[in-house]
Amino acid sequence: MNYEHVKTNLAQARTDIQEAAQQVGRAADSVCLIAVSKLHPLQAVEAAAASGQLEFGENHVQEMVAKHAERPDLHWHMIGTLQRNKVKYIAGFVHLIHSVITKEPESILGRVKSRGKLICGVNGKLPGFSYVDEKGVWSGLDVDYCRAIAAAVFGDAKAVDFRPLLAKDRFTSVQNGEVDILMRNTTRTLTRDVTPNISFAPTTFFDGQGIMIRIGAKPNVPNSSPSPSVTSNSAPTTSPSSTITPTPEKSSKSESKDSKSDNQVKSHEDNALSLKELTGKKVCVETGLNATNLESSIKEANIDIESTILPDLDSVLNAYAKGDCDAISSEKSQLAAWRSKLPRPADHKILDISFSKEPLSPVIVANDKSWRDVVTWVVYATFYAEELGISIDNYNIFKDSKNPEVSRFLGTSDSLGIS
Repeated sequence: MNYEHVKTNLAQARTDIQEAAQQVGRAADSVCLIAVSKLHPLQAVEAAAASGQLEFGENHVQEMVAKHAERPDLHWHMIGTLQRNKVKYIAGFVHLIHSVITKEPESILGRVKSRGKLICGVNGKLPGFSYVDEKGVWSGLDVDYCRAIAAAVFGDAKAVDFRPLLAKDRFTSVQNGEVDILMRNTTRTLTRDVTPNISFAPTTFFDGQGIMIRIGAKPNVPNSSPSPSVTSNSAPTTSPSSTITPTPEKSSKSESKDSKSDNQVKSHEDNALSLKELTGKKVCVETGLNATNLESSIKEANIDIESTILPDLDSVLNAYAKGDCDAISSEKSQLAAWRSKLPRPADHKILDISFSKEPLSPVIVANDKSWRDVVTWVVYATFYAEELGISIDNYNIFKDSKNPEVSRFLGTSDSLGIS
């Protein structure tokens, strides 16, 4: 490869320095020009050196050591951040280290231990996951996982503060350190997984978007139009679906499709059958992905269903409670929780239908291995405890077990799990 451009670029840089120095009344030779050679091959360094360049900058220790071995006569600068434990590899020859990390950033685990309690971001209004009653008592699956992590870190399941978060604030609360972990019925998706500075721990609950329909009498409440939440100025959007009579597709005689494809076809057919119960009905749904999933399924099933899109979940629930909607669509776990709080739960039916797959997972800050290890293995430990049949209620029975798997798991036969 021809590195003639290196010579040209150096000449231009020296001219620019000369002109700038003259403008401020400074001697040009008082400015040190460092050629950034990181990620460039040694041949490029040789071309620059042949043009009189002696100062070179690197930010990877291994690359600097290798290049210095070939050209020890040049002045090598460490221009990137350098961890203290790596200084020893270049201290004998480096011309100048421009920055050193004097202290490793504190891990979440260290922060939690220093504080003396875990701060867990939760929903707070979703029975079954995280809910606080009128007496201030917290309960639910997400709450239990927060307590399990506190127990793992402190040996005290009560060493945790629950911080209710709105959906729009949940990820930023993790990123800025407001909470140590997010346990808030949050679906793991590809888009979220690549969001900067957040990471997902193992899935704790598999959910899916469904529909709940009223099978009892409508509530006798005046003002039958859907009204958005008092905190929002957004108006509902109504989008009726096509009313064309569905035409059954011809069945394929091919038997070459794999089981996955067959299952997908069956799933779509089952959804269409369940959606027929909603013919002529109005379904309320929160704006966003749930609304998109619902409308796509209605379109695919080609059934006369009207979807009313509201700005938030409060608006959806209020409209359904007043009888403005015949049905509502959300994650099935939420539908079950809401139904349990209605005056007559038996008047409401959750259809056997799924519009999506929702792996609900804890969210933690990215690039913190020690904290990820804690959260990950606490989750796995709950899985294994369930597999072994161990719970808080029967621990005293299992703690004296001679089963090696049980004794190792509980730490009664060796030091595994004992800090």
